[in-house]
Amino acid sequence: MNDRMEGKPRKHLILLGTTVLLATSLLVAGCASKEDKARDDLAKLSLSYTPDSFVQAAANNDQKALQLFVDAGMIPDTKDVEDETALMIAAQKGNIEAVDLLLKAKANVNAANSRGKTALSYAVEASQLSVVQKLLENGADTSLMAGNTPLLTLAVRSGNVEIIKLLLDKGADPNKQQGGSSALVEAVQEGSSDAVKLLLDAKADPNVKTPDGESLLIYTIKNNQPENAKQLIEHGADVTVKLANGVSLLTLAKASGFTDIAEALAAKGAKDVSLLTYTVGAKTEGITLPKTLENNTLTIGAHQNHPDPQVTFNLDGNAKSFTAAFASGRQDFESDYNVKLIVEGDGKKLYESDYLSIKSAPQSIDLDVGGIQKLTFRLQADKLFSVVESKGAVQNPTIYLP
Repeated sequence: MNDRMEGKPRKHLILLGTTVLLATSLLVAGCASKEDKARDDLAKLSLSYTPDSFVQAAANNDQKALQLFVDAGMIPDTKDVEDETALMIAAQKGNIEAVDLLLKAKANVNAANSRGKTALSYAVEASQLSVVQKLLENGADTSLMAGNTPLLTLAVRSGNVEIIKLLLDKGADPNKQQGGSSALVEAVQEGSSDAVKLLLDAKADPNVKTPDGESLLIYTIKNNQPENAKQLIEHGADVTVKLANGVSLLTLAKASGFTDIAEALAAKGAKDVSLLTYTVGAKTEGITLPKTLENNTLTIGAHQNHPDPQVTFNLDGNAKSFTAAFASGRQDFESDYNVKLIVEGDGKKLYESDYLSIKSAPQSIDLDVGGIQKLTFRLQADKLFSVVESKGAVQNPTIYLP
């Protein structure tokens, strides 16, 4: 204590100490009164100071109540009886104002519940674009799973391409899988060409398979998705994969009427594997067939992108005779559709059936194919009753080599 202090009367010291104590007491009382006032204001709104009421205020986007809860001392990451935080519920509901308030109150943007859900996963799943953007701007982690589901997969399921783009821009992994399925598989199965392009541009693996083990390229051609097939081809999908019965992609594309896809496949080195090699054909002279692939059939199917579906056998000039037949019970054309079967050899017509119907479909066809390089089966429909218009009703024949 300095000399000047020592020189003061003792009563002055006592008075000084009292003043300090009084000021401290007033300061503490002021802090307590702010929280108490906020709780009193909540009571006036008939709101109890509980975690459930706090989270419900976020669900209702009640910014006044939320601010009162925060002022009253409620921890922003407090969870309700359902194990949800206020931020999670506000994000799910798309309550952007509540989300903004909670983030400013230092709510943990990556907090998860017992099911592994976060505010971001809820917003993505509910397709809340503005909320997703706000959460990402505030550090939401795109690598976190929604339980066992990648965020990109959730985004694809929600159908919101803008959310997919936001997640990719923030580093989400397009190849993260769930149960053998990736976001790209989901996008292809959903038929979303925009999502497929975004994911492939972000280095998604074009050769990932469906949970059933099928190539995505095969899936797109079989399921009338030419745009997605093109994207897969352009991004390096394997064009040499074959169907389970040995049919090549190039043959499948031609048979489905996808001329541009067939050209794209050929440009990438796909080969038009002879179906004759993969179909049982004991009556075909001059060609040896593998016994391990017996009982395979070739279906000429109506396709909505091609009124006259066709398929070509590569004989390479090695065959002398050719026998084909309709499989039993599969020649079920309605006569009103005016569909004919035409067989051509190197562009020259070798056979033309009558209009196909249940009663008039040919049971078998025997042809002299000596020297022919390519043998083509084609379904030709009248313009008024095309296969395109009647694709839902027509049962197409299965042609096989007996």
